Amino acid sequence: MALQLSQGLRDALLVTGSFKAVMDGGEIRIFSGSAPASPNDAETGTKLVTIQSDDVGDSLMDWDSTLSAAGQITKEATQVWSSNASATNTAGYFRYTFPIGTDAGGSSTTLKRLQGNVGTSGSDLNMSSVSIVTGAPQTIDTFKITIPEG
Repeated sequence: MALQLSQGLRDALLVTGSFKAVMDGGEIRIFSGSAPASPNDAETGTKLVTIQSDDVGDSLMDWDSTLSAAGQITKEATQVWSSNASATNTAGYFRYTFPIGTDAGGSSTTLKRLQGNVGTSGSDLNMSSVSIVTGAPQTIDTFKITIPEG
């Protein structure tokens, strides 16, 4: 699966023109099972962990303001994106939602969401293991979004 953008995120990008401006301050939710057909659809599977920044006094996940030459934006290098798992299962997909706490997970064509698959390599979000255990810390060390070429 390639990364999927919700209608709400696509509409916001057309108005603001900046992924960073639209998505600074979100969170990543990791679920078991297969992703819904569209990020406009309701979440499926078991929510295993909700990852936010662990910056003291700022749980907002931020994107680096320096773009690379390859059309990529990366997570802010100084931030640690981490949380303890709330359930045990195998990670299947993730959903990046914005802003924190405003997305109840139901169907929506206005909420800003980014959705992709989870694996140990060759996935939209690569983790050292897709086996998630309740209470175990889950950390995202690197995360980047690439806008495809031509």
